[in-house]
Amino acid sequence: MKPRALQLELTFGRSESEMLRLLRREGASRLEGVAFRRNRSTIWSLTQNGRVLNLHEGYRGAPLSVVRAFVAIANHGHRSSGRYREACRVVRSWPGIDHALGRLRAHSTSRRRPRPVPCQGTPQERIRVRALYRRLNGTRFEDRLPTDIPIRISRRMKTRLGHMAPEGTSRNPTVGEIALNRMLFRGGNEAALEETLLHEMAHVAAYLFDGDSGHGPAWKTWALRAGCGPTPCIAIPVRA
Repeated sequence: MKPRALQLELTFGRSESEMLRLLRREGASRLEGVAFRRNRSTIWSLTQNGRVLNLHEGYRGAPLSVVRAFVAIANHGHRSSGRYREACRVVRSWPGIDHALGRLRAHSTSRRRPRPVPCQGTPQERIRVRALYRRLNGTRFEDRLPTDIPIRISRRMKTRLGHMAPEGTSRNPTVGEIALNRMLFRGGNEAALEETLLHEMAHVAAYLFDGDSGHGPAWKTWALRAGCGPTPCIAIPVRA
């Protein structure tokens, strides 16, 4: 398909109600709603106990084979099933979604980007957090996470203890950085630092291996597997 034709298909594809009717006609009887989203990372997710399917807007014009894969995802939510994994492969490998994501990212990067914020931790704090990351990667994630993810310590974070920056595409996801609030490095916050870093490392795993950058089921599974509470970082007690 020529790029121009693909762009027209994505622009004038199905509405949310039309997609819901098609999914239900193909067998997704549990679905009660479809919501199209425009973002640069998460391409699909199930919310409200599997009753609402959130889709990247690039799927508006998806062919029937991709629609049927979403039916399988909605009906077979168990991530260990072969049918679920095959359906995930189909929806992620459809060329149309990479085209849509590429257009969004090109538009984003065409605007003037702010200069990157440097790490504001001391040399000792940087060594400490890098050693902690290596230890947790080995003991909690079987050394499956990248060893070279930048870890930035920030004085500017006011409302969050940490965040993970997803980058790349659905077929080639990467992580821009993990950022941590410098308050975590104060005396008495050792447990909070480890819990927050585990929280963000679970985000890394969920994004790289499951394509999910939010606090959805994939992240909760990785968080529980790593031994940290599946709750937002704001709930972690910290000494000011």
